[in-house]
This record gives sequence, C-alpha cells and structure tokens, in this order.
Amino acid sequence: MFPMASVADLRPCPHCGGQVKYEADPQLLWVCGTCGGPVIPGFRASSGPIIEALSGAKRAKSSTFSRRFGSVALAIAFWPMAASAAFLLMVYLPAGILAGTTAIATLIGSFMTWKSGVTKIAETKRLTEEAWLLYLSEAVRNSDRAISAEKVAEAAQISVVRAGEMLESLVRRGDLDLNITHEGRLTYSGEAAGVRVARNVVDEAAELEEPAGEEAKARVVKQ
Repeated sequence: MFPMASVADLRPCPHCGGQVKYEADPQLLWVCGTCGGPVIPGFRASSGPIIEALSGAKRAKSSTFSRRFGSVALAIAFWPMAASAAFLLMVYLPAGILAGTTAIATLIGSFMTWKSGVTKIAETKRLTEEAWLLYLSEAVRNSDRAISAEKVAEAAQISVVRAGEMLESLVRRGDLDLNITHEGRLTYSGEAAGVRVARNVVDEAAELEEPAGEEAKARVVKQ
C-alpha cells in the first residue's frame, strides 16, 4: 500500500535531527517547523538519493538567506558611500572619484549577490522537486496496486493538482506507467514505462468511430 503520511504528530527531521512538526509551504510543499528544511511526510529513511536531494535543497535554502542578507547590507552601505563621494567630488576631485568608484562597486556587488540568491531559490525548488519525484516513484512502485493521483495526494498530504503534475512528470521520464481504466480514470503503477488503455475503452472508441466511417463511405458513393 502507498505509505500514509501524518503531519499532526511529531516527526523526525532529516536536517536538524529533532522530533518536529511539519509545516505546509507554498513553494516546497512541506518544511521542518524548526529549521525550515524541506521534508516529505511519510518518508523515514536516513540516507540515499532522496536524503541527498533534500539536504542539497536545505543547503541552497540556507545560502539564499545569507545572500539576501548580504545584498541588503551592501545596498544600505551604498547610500552613505554615495553621499561621501558627492561631497568629496566638491572638495577634492581624486578622492571623490575613488569614493564614487567604491560606491558603484558596492552597488554592483549588491545586485550580483541578490542575483545569486535568486539562483539559489531556483536550485532549492529543483532539488526539492527531485526529492519528491524520487519518493513518489519509489512509493508507487512498491504499492501492490495501481494508484490514482487523488490517492497519492491524500497519502502524501499534497494537493491533487500537484500530485498529478509530479506523476505525469514521472511518466514522461519513463519512471512510471500510466493506466487508463475501464471507467476512463487515470492510475499509475511502476510495472513498465508507457501508457496502457483498458481493452474495452479501446473497443468503445472504435465503435464510436465506425459509424462515422460508414457514413463517410456512403457520401463518397452518392457523389
């Protein structure tokens, strides 16, 4: 069966090691309530590629904060430096030019540090997404039956839309199998990569297309 997750109880954090409550996050889905590192409800392993991806996302997230702080600090420092440069330009030109150059370099440094922080945000999301994809792929493959996106969302405590997007991504990269049931519902399994349609769905589609084909042939005969 697909592992059911519970975020109401205290859970182990793979980052800080404490027994914590998980908190919902609009970007990373779930994070540790203490250290803020990305986590996956229901996942309990302490090593492996999923942990490596989560740890990489945590490092990138921590780096994002420090880079943003540095960027703001440099931006704040720019203004008094710019004021000093303006004053020195009126008093002693060489000193004013030097101070102005330093102020401009500080402003450029602030911009580059902020841009680097934005890159780290994207890296955090990418690594967290990869951890979730690895987890869902493993969980679906270990399930004893094909499972729908609704069931995955309920078990993993994420939205149905988000679960569907990640499952479709796993199908596209060949990790999971997409099945279309007799009722036309989509389910996922790890038996083989590809799309499989229930036989009676194919037959019904053929029956719906057949009258149109006969009617087209009749029109050709009349012409």
